[in-house]
Amino acid sequence: MTTQPAWLGGLQWRLLGPYRGGRATAVAGHPTDRMTFYFGGSGGGVWKTDDGGHLWTPIADEFLQTAPVGAIAVAPSAPHILYVGMGENVVVQFHSGGDGVYRSGDSGKTWQHVGLAETHTIGRIRVHPTDPNRVYVAALGRRFGTNPERGVYRTTDGGQTWEQVLFRSDKAGAIDITLDEHNPDILYAAFWEQLIQPWNYTSGGPDSAIYRSLDGGDTWEDISHNLGLPRGLMGKIGIAASPAKPGRVWALIEADEGGIYRSDDYGVSWTWLSDERNFMVRARFSICIVADPQDASTVYVASRKLWKSTDGGRTFGQLNVPYVDQHDFWVDPNDSGRVILGDDGGASVSFDAGRSWSTLLNQPTAEIYRVTTDNHFPYRVYGSQQDNSTLALPHRSERGALSMQESYDIGGGESGYIAVRPDDPNIVYSSDLPGLGITRYDHRNFQLREIGPWGEPGAWDKLELRYRFNWCVPVKLSPHDPNVLYSAAQYIFRTTNEGQSWDIISPDLTTADPSKMIITGGPVQFEDALAYAYPSISSVAESPAERGVIWVGTDDGLIQVTRDDGATWTNVTPPDCPAWSTVRMEPSRFAPGKAYAVATNVRMDDFRPHLFKTEDYGATWTRITDGIPDYDFARILREDVERPGLLYAGTERGVWCSLDDGASWFALKLNLPAVVVYDLCVKEDDVIIATHGRSMWSLDNISALRTLTPDTLNQAAHLFPVQPVTRITREVHKLDSLLSLYTAYVAPNPPNGAIVDYYLRETPSGDVHIALINAAGEVLQQFTSQPPPEAKPRPVGALAYKLAGGSRLRGKIRGEEVLGLKWGALTLPDEPGAQVPTQPGINRFTVPITAPGADITPGLQGWVTPAALVPGTYTIRLTVGDQVYEAPLVVEKGSAREYNHRRVSSAVRPAHPHPRPRQRHSPRHRAVVPPT
Repeated sequence: MTTQPAWLGGLQWRLLGPYRGGRATAVAGHPTDRMTFYFGGSGGGVWKTDDGGHLWTPIADEFLQTAPVGAIAVAPSAPHILYVGMGENVVVQFHSGGDGVYRSGDSGKTWQHVGLAETHTIGRIRVHPTDPNRVYVAALGRRFGTNPERGVYRTTDGGQTWEQVLFRSDKAGAIDITLDEHNPDILYAAFWEQLIQPWNYTSGGPDSAIYRSLDGGDTWEDISHNLGLPRGLMGKIGIAASPAKPGRVWALIEADEGGIYRSDDYGVSWTWLSDERNFMVRARFSICIVADPQDASTVYVASRKLWKSTDGGRTFGQLNVPYVDQHDFWVDPNDSGRVILGDDGGASVSFDAGRSWSTLLNQPTAEIYRVTTDNHFPYRVYGSQQDNSTLALPHRSERGALSMQESYDIGGGESGYIAVRPDDPNIVYSSDLPGLGITRYDHRNFQLREIGPWGEPGAWDKLELRYRFNWCVPVKLSPHDPNVLYSAAQYIFRTTNEGQSWDIISPDLTTADPSKMIITGGPVQFEDALAYAYPSISSVAESPAERGVIWVGTDDGLIQVTRDDGATWTNVTPPDCPAWSTVRMEPSRFAPGKAYAVATNVRMDDFRPHLFKTEDYGATWTRITDGIPDYDFARILREDVERPGLLYAGTERGVWCSLDDGASWFALKLNLPAVVVYDLCVKEDDVIIATHGRSMWSLDNISALRTLTPDTLNQAAHLFPVQPVTRITREVHKLDSLLSLYTAYVAPNPPNGAIVDYYLRETPSGDVHIALINAAGEVLQQFTSQPPPEAKPRPVGALAYKLAGGSRLRGKIRGEEVLGLKWGALTLPDEPGAQVPTQPGINRFTVPITAPGADITPGLQGWVTPAALVPGTYTIRLTVGDQVYEAPLVVEKGSAREYNHRRVSSAVRPAHPHPRPRQRHSPRHRAVVPPT
C-alpha cells in the first residue's frame, strides 16, 4: 500500500498475540545448516528459525505486498538463495491470493519481487540441483474464476524473465511439480481443475492431468492415461520423483480409483498400491506426497494426518504429529530424521524422524475470524481462531508481557462470533461451527453451557435443513438491553433469557434460491465442501442510535432492515451491491437511519472493495471506496466510537482509515506487515484488528486521529489531547520486566506512562522539550530532544541476575539489548533519559508518571524505583522553540481486580461489581503506573 500519508509516522501497531501457530502451507530446510528452517503461512508471510524451531522470526515483512504463501524453495547448490511463491495453496472458501514470486539472495535478509503477479496461487517451486537460477513454478491460478496465467513457468536467470512452458487450460493450473535429481531435465507436473463459488466447491475434471518433460521443460507429454493410472476424472494430484532411485515416481491422486500410485519407469507405467481413503479426505484442502531422499522404499503422505511407508508404498503407518491437517513436509536430503512439517497448527521441526517435535506455541500466526473486547478494567481481547478455538487474552498483562500463559478458551468454535455482556463482563456468548450452537461462558466459575437455537451439524442436503447457518454464525447483543441476544441462520433469532427460549423474528431474509442449495463437491468426491449451508445471514446488528432498528447482511448479497423490532422487514440492497457477495453491516452510533455495509465478492472472482453508506434507512446508498485500490477487497468496516465520520476498514492487504465519513481513504499500515484483516473493533482509545495469519494487533491511543483536522497539518506544531492514565500494581518494582524474560514467546505491553502525541510540520532547528508539571507548577519530569547520556548499570547482585535468566558462563541473555542486562548487573533504562523525537509528522513520546527518582546508594544489592504520582490532574507541556503547548493529564486510581464501570452506559447496571479476588483479569490499554 503506497497511499499512507507521511504525517502518520509516529503511530505504531502493537502485536497482541496469541503466540499460537496458524496454518503453515509451505516448509523448507537448509540443506547443510541443521538448525535453519523456513515456513510460509496461509496469511502470515515468511518465517525463519536458526535454532531448530525454538524461535521463529518473520524475514520478509518489509518486502512482501501480500501475506499468503504457497511455496518455499531453497536452492540446493546455493542455499543462501531462496524463492517464495505467493497465494495460499490450501484452496478453501476463505482462500487468499498472492502476487507472484519473491527471491532472496542473502538467506532472507532482503527480497525482490521477480514477477508472475497474475498467477494468484502458486502450488510448488522447484530449483535445479546445480543451477540456482534455473527454477520451475507450478502456478494454479485463480481459485474463483478462470485466467490464462497458470501452468508451469520456467526461469533460467533467477527470475529476471519467465517463460510459460506448459499451459493446459484457463480453468486448470499446476498444483505440484517435481524433478528427477539424477537427471534434472526430467520433470513431472500435476494439473488440477477446480473452482470455488459461494454455493459450491468443485475439485476435478477433464483438465486434471499429469505431464512429463524429458528436456528440461521445452516439451511436455500428457501421461494421464498411461498404463495403470486411474480411469475417469481425476481431482487434486501430488507428485514426487524419488531422489534415491532413478525413474521412480510417486503420485497421490484424488479419483474414484484414487490413492497411491508408483512408477519405476519414468511414468510410462504405474502400479496402484493403496486406495486408502484417508489419504484423500478433503483432498482439496490437504494432499501431499514426499519421497524419502535416501531410501527408495520410503514415502510419506501428508493429508489429514502424516503417514509413512517403508515397503514401497504397500502399507502405511501413522506418525506422531503435533496437530491435524498436514499441508507440506520436507525431509533433509542427507538425514531423513531431520524434517519440518507444516499443518493447521503451524510449523514444527523434528530431529528424530517425528518421535518429538518443536512447539507450535511460538508462532504468532493465528488466523483470527472475529475480535471483540469486554469492560473489565483493564480489558480483555477475544478472538476465534481458524482450525483451533476461541480465546481470551489480555490487552495489557500484569506480568509485563503478553504470553500464552494468560490465554484460554471461552467456548464457541473456530469461526464463531463472540459477544460479552457490557454489564457483566464475566459472561461471554460464542457461536460454534454451523449447527453446533452457541455457548455461555462464566469467567467466575469457568462453567460452559449450550444455549443456542436447535440446529443440525450436518449440511449435506441444504433443502432439507431446518436452519441454514453461516460458517461464522452471528451472535450480537443489543446495544440497548444486555438481556437481548441475537443470532441468525436464514432467520433472525432473539432471546431475552440467555437462550432458555428463542423467538424467530423474521422471515427467510436470503434469496433462498433452490439452485444454490445443492449437495456440494464433485465431480470426483461429493462432500460437505462448504462446511456450512448456503445462503444464510452473515451479519446482524441493532442500531445503537435507535432501538428496534435492526440491520441484516446475507452471504448472497442482500441487505435487509426492520424499523419496528422485527415485525416487518424491507429489502434495501443497493443496486450496485454485487449479487452473491457476503455482506456485513455496521449501524452508526451517531445518527438514526445511518449505516455502513461491506460486500465481499471475492468468491465471484471480484477483488474490488465494495463499501456503502446510507443515511436514510437504506432508501439511498453512496459508494465510499475512493482511495482503496481496486485489487484490495474489504471484509469489514467499523465506525469510531467517539468521532463521527472516523472510519476503519479491514481489507485483504491491511487497514484503511477515513476522516471524512468514507469520502476518501488512506492506508493505516504504519509498521504492520502485509496482512489479511478479517475483523476489527474500536475499544476506548484503541483499534484492535483480527488478522488471518498474524494473530491480533492493537493501535494504541488513537486520540491523534480523533482530533486531527486539516488545520492541524498547517500548524508548525500541535499537541494532541493526552488520555487519562490509570495506575496498576504489578509494575511497582518493574518486576514485569524480569518476568517477561521467563518465556521467549511474548508480545509487548502497551507503553507504561502517559502517551504524548504531537505534530511537527517539519523538524525544528532547536530543541524540543516535554515536561510533566504538577498543580503547584513544579516540574516533576523534563525531557529533551538532545541525546541522553549513556545509562550506567545498576548493581542487583548475582541472585537477581540469575533469576532474570543470566549466567556469567553463557554471557548475554535474551532481552539484554532492551533491558540493559549486563554481567551481574541490571540496567533498567530510565525513561526520563529517553530522547524526544522530532520527525516531521505525528511523534509519540511516553512520559513516566513518577516523582523525581532517588539516588542509588553505592553497593546497594537492589534498586530504587521512583514513587508514583498520587491521583489528580497534572499538565503536559510541549515546548518547540519559543512556542509552548499544554494539555491536562489526569492520573486515575485503578484496580486490576475491577472492571470499567465508567464506560458502561448509565442505562446498564453492573450485575457483578466485585468479581472473586482469585480471578485474574487482563488489563486494558490505558497507560498504567504503579501506585504508591
